[in-house]
Amino acid sequence: MPIRSQAYLRLVAQLPCKHCGIWGHSQAAHANTGKGIGTKACDLQTFPLCADRPGQRGCHSLFDQGALFGKEARRLIEPAWVADTQRRIHAMGIWPKKYPYLQDTAN
Repeated sequence: MPIRSQAYLRLVAQLPCKHCGIWGHSQAAHANTGKGIGTKACDLQTFPLCADRPGQRGCHSLFDQGALFGKEARRLIEPAWVADTQRRIHAMGIWPKKYPYLQDTAN
């Protein structure tokens, strides 16, 4: 069962956009690779992408609509961005203790 955590999504949204690097406009974007129809990936499988702003499309909506990368590129980018996001949150010392840190289970 996928983990649902608003607290973790808020942590992700505090980071700069993974695509353009802008601070202060991020949302937690769920990885789309490997999910089922009508279901989102686990909240731990997210990365920060910026939201739409007045006069500018954000990277989150462009990414979801396939305007930034093709499917093959997304299959490579999403796991790398998820892993980097998790590493950053863990390195900041704010990883939620109730969730396993994937690096700890990889050994």
